Amino acid sequence: MSAGPSPQGSGSCGHARDHGVLIHTAAFIFSGSALWALIPIIARQQLDLESVGYGTPLAFFGMGTIGWTGVRERVEERLSPEAIVSGATALFTVVMVTLTLVRSLGALHLTMAVGGVAWIALLTGFNVATQTAGRGWVRARGLATFQTVFMLAMGAGGAIWGAVAEQWGVRAAMLAAAAGMLGGLATRWRWPMTDLSRLDLSLAGDPGPEPADLGDDPPTGLAPVSGT
Repeated sequence: MSAGPSPQGSGSCGHARDHGVLIHTAAFIFSGSALWALIPIIARQQLDLESVGYGTPLAFFGMGTIGWTGVRERVEERLSPEAIVSGATALFTVVMVTLTLVRSLGALHLTMAVGGVAWIALLTGFNVATQTAGRGWVRARGLATFQTVFMLAMGAGGAIWGAVAEQWGVRAAMLAAAAGMLGGLATRWRWPMTDLSRLDLSLAGDPGPEPADLGDDPPTGLAPVSGT
């Protein structure tokens, strides 16, 4: 009877690579949530925008995410995946600092478009790293954990940065969040992510024979599980 992989082995979310993805996701989303929590206040206080005017910066953010798809292949030909993740983190940090300084609608639109590029580049990297950090049989569990961390970091971050802004002001909250994002980038040396440059993204080919038909009454009881 063969033993299954250890919960701390290479096929589980307990592996260091999985920890690295989750830690970086939590750090980025927690800090980046300050943008989503405070952009309505920035638009209102710094530019005196109403609801319609507030919608246009979000539209430019979306245009930035779409724009990334047009340049992604060319960027990936010139830069390693790790360099893209690091650069996108630094770029989003600059976006958050810039948002505290903008005083014109054009500058706000341009900043949000750049933020959209950085945001989608990072989320793409995190998603790919999550799906490839563990083995296939725990991939769904890894994705579920990733989504849980994402939502918790977004919700907790929004509440905390809102409280910070109420106490010390929007600019202080945004600058603190930007500093937190750079701090999260520094943790990559302690908890590295999956080496995305070594991924085999070629077609899988022949999946092999179909599994045997177990019928309407599959056997019950414990069965060995092994990773391949």
